[in-house]
Amino acid sequence: MTNYAKLWFLRFALELYTKFVKKSVLVRIGMIIVFAAVIISMGAAMYMYTQYQVNFIIVNAGEPVTVGPVQYIVTFEGTHQ
Repeated sequence: MTNYAKLWFLRFALELYTKFVKKSVLVRIGMIIVFAAVIISMGAAMYMYTQYQVNFIIVNAGEPVTVGPVQYIVTFEGTHQ
């Protein structure tokens, strides 16, 4: 963005703020609720992403792998031709 575009955007945002937000308490409360909802939903999404992210485990054939209470034994069956 150029400096002129930034200046125009700041003036526009300030004008909107003085017209609507500064005069109305309900608009301020609504903005706080919207911002809080966005932040909470982003936090929940990051939590779900980290909980259900795939974990790649690299082992050699024949070694047991324990994931939680389950133990898997990796075997090599052959290659597809």
